[in-house]
Amino acid sequence: MKIKPYTYYKECYITDNIKRYYLYITDTKYVYQIAYKYKYKDKDNPLIKYDEKLKCGTIREWQEDTNTHSYNVKEISKGDVFLEML
Repeated sequence: MKIKPYTYYKECYITDNIKRYYLYITDTKYVYQIAYKYKYKDKDNPLIKYDEKLKCGTIREWQEDTNTHSYNVKEISKGDVFLEML
């Protein structure tokens, strides 16, 4: 998947019975985490929203990271982000 500027993404992966979801937004150079949620042993925890965006690195770095790891990253619409944040 090609990471694009000004786009929303959702990343999901499972490790040690913990299912994690992250919401990201990109600008022209950087990737920012805007919220996350995790499920541990079938217990759903609430979505945690950041007051300020958390910088996760450049688009190029994130592209290389998603290419080398088996993360499930997909592009989502602004409407989907709105629904996730409710």
